[in-house]
Amino acid sequence: MKTIQLLLSTALFLIFSSAIAQELPKDGAALKLKAYSLTIAKGETATTELSLIRSKKFRKATFDTPVVQATAGIKTEILPLGNDLFSLAITPEDIAPGQYFLIVKGTGKWGHSVKSAMFTLNVGEGKLISVNP
Repeated sequence: MKTIQLLLSTALFLIFSSAIAQELPKDGAALKLKAYSLTIAKGETATTELSLIRSKKFRKATFDTPVVQATAGIKTEILPLGNDLFSLAITPEDIAPGQYFLIVKGTGKWGHSVKSAMFTLNVGEGKLISVNP
């Protein structure tokens, strides 16, 4: 009975360990958004969380605050929350209703690579706010 318990606990540990290891990038870092799609009315502001996930090799490396590449008329602001966690605020100001794509980019000191994240913004009329993970 103890052998079965030991084998089961070892198997669970290995499954859990491999699931965590798959989330880490192999090199540099990667940006992960809590929500990759958002529907919002023109003039409204919505926020989502942004995480910088470091590879094991780059745990102590220095990375800059990410920046957003967006269409003119879409205001974005990234605020650090601490420990590689950021708040991303998005406000469509002077744009027509429609679908827009934003790219969140990161850079590291001394050329460390950061995998970018893409975000879909659907802008409508009236009060519409919907976050899709």
